[in-house]
Amino acid sequence: MKDRVPGRPTCLDCGIVVDGATMLDDDTAEPHDGDVSVCAYCSAVALYLDDGEGGLLLRRPTSAEWHDLHDLPAVQRAIEAVTARRRAWG
Repeated sequence: MKDRVPGRPTCLDCGIVVDGATMLDDDTAEPHDGDVSVCAYCSAVALYLDDGEGGLLLRRPTSAEWHDLHDLPAVQRAIEAVTARRRAWG
């Protein structure tokens, strides 16, 4: 299920505004503070951060967080799906 993302979080790598999200493990969930984001355009991995005004921002994971995230199968599948789609587009 695709949900609108509150606020205007922007990918820290490619600069695209992240205005929708698809949850990989729960079709009914919306992104919240601390959830993982994989950019659908460049596959950059980030974490959602509450902006204090009812919206979300993105932040880069710390090196320790990145180490943990990199090993998660769902994150790997999302990165691989974006990479494959970019290859298909040429």
